[in-house]
Amino acid sequence: MKIERVPVIFLCILAAALGAASQQTAIYSGEQHQPTLNMAAGTARRSVRPTELYKLGIGDVVQISLTNAPNNSGYYTVRQDGSIDFPLAGESPVVVAGMTLDAVEDSLSSRITLYHDAQVMVNVREYASHRIIVKGMAAVKGDRFLRREAMPLFAVRAESEVDPAATKVLIVRGETRKREVHALNDDAAGDALIFPGDTIEFFVDASPAITTSFFYIAGNIVSPGQREMASGMTLMQGVIASGGAKGKAAKAAIRRKTGEGKLTVAEYSLKKILDGKTADPVLEAGDMIEIKD
Repeated sequence: MKIERVPVIFLCILAAALGAASQQTAIYSGEQHQPTLNMAAGTARRSVRPTELYKLGIGDVVQISLTNAPNNSGYYTVRQDGSIDFPLAGESPVVVAGMTLDAVEDSLSSRITLYHDAQVMVNVREYASHRIIVKGMAAVKGDRFLRREAMPLFAVRAESEVDPAATKVLIVRGETRKREVHALNDDAAGDALIFPGDTIEFFVDASPAITTSFFYIAGNIVSPGQREMASGMTLMQGVIASGGAKGKAAKAAIRRKTGEGKLTVAEYSLKKILDGKTADPVLEAGDMIEIKD
């Protein structure tokens, strides 16, 4: 009998096809499914832009629910050390600062033992960590909080209801204090990314007016009086800049004027702030601070 030789190229194609079929079966088998999904998720995470991502920070309030366990929902604030207390996850605090919501859900699911295959859902109830400051010719200004790791300037401009007469914007970058000036009629400027810690001032002149901000401090303080303040300065930084507290100083009262001209009062325990149990509040221009027993 005459045996026909099978071309080598055909054998190669056949082997490749069988290999692909085998690989496809492995991907959808129970043993290989999870690693494959993890690889895909890792690739997706690497390609996510900061405008599409949010990582939890200190002060954020999250709602945590167990979708397969009725009546198991609650609100939790991210503390100064970056953690939350979630009893179902054990006695140890759960560190969530710097994590995405998906990552927090995975972390909590792996730590919950009371329920089999706990299905955890995490949502941000109150954004309070990614702070920016809007100044100048805007109807909505002051402290604002980003809902992403970064937002384009055009989005901040729209939310701040900038005066149409404004022609330029000054962006002061976070801790570096680098200054950028953009013309608002430049389409490319709208794509400039705004990050937490940035200060944005809209103005009409060739250069923005450089204004100096002050706070006022009295009571059990080494050097009371009017003090110049930097953007983002906190209560404890203000106390230190005033020479520090003296005597039996235990509390601080911050009086702040509202848009209607009325004063609001908020009291803070200095010890709790120093111990990391209470957030160190950010000061605003014109704040009146009283350090007392």
